[in-house]
Amino acid sequence: MTARAVAAVDPTSAAVRLYWLMPLLAMVVVVVAVQVVAGYLDGPLPGALGGALGTATAILLLVAVSARRGMLSLPRLVRRAEWTRCAAVVEPWKVRWGAIVKATATVTLPDGSTRTVRMPHAPVDVLGTVCETSALWISTTTSGAAAVGFPGTPQITYGVVSAGWTGRR
Repeated sequence: MTARAVAAVDPTSAAVRLYWLMPLLAMVVVVVAVQVVAGYLDGPLPGALGGALGTATAILLLVAVSARRGMLSLPRLVRRAEWTRCAAVVEPWKVRWGAIVKATATVTLPDGSTRTVRMPHAPVDVLGTVCETSALWISTTTSGAAAVGFPGTPQITYGVVSAGWTGRR
């Protein structure tokens, strides 16, 4: 088998953003479909069901967007990133709906110190690659929020690095 070069993927592109937001979009499509069906039925029960679903949709979207707000800042973090490669070990994790995982990794920085990186919405492909390579790239951070993953690929997620590291040398 021979190796071949693969073109880098722009992690701030519309296609990659859509990939990151796919669980939210799937939820919206299902609820809108149920509301459309309820709208075509006659009687007070379908009307009440439609109103209840509308309210539930608004609440679920607010909860989902607030839970994934770190992912919404990911394109900005990637654009401003100066990447640092670190040795990494991921703690045991369990897959949730949509192949998203709440995971924690312990990284060893180039200076030999260790930090914890929390990834509240890591795709399994990111964690699988960390397990395969024993490495994780972390972007420069000033607030603890960082892009983590593998630059040049869509395998990037939002992470929170434990205090004490800015990535600046």
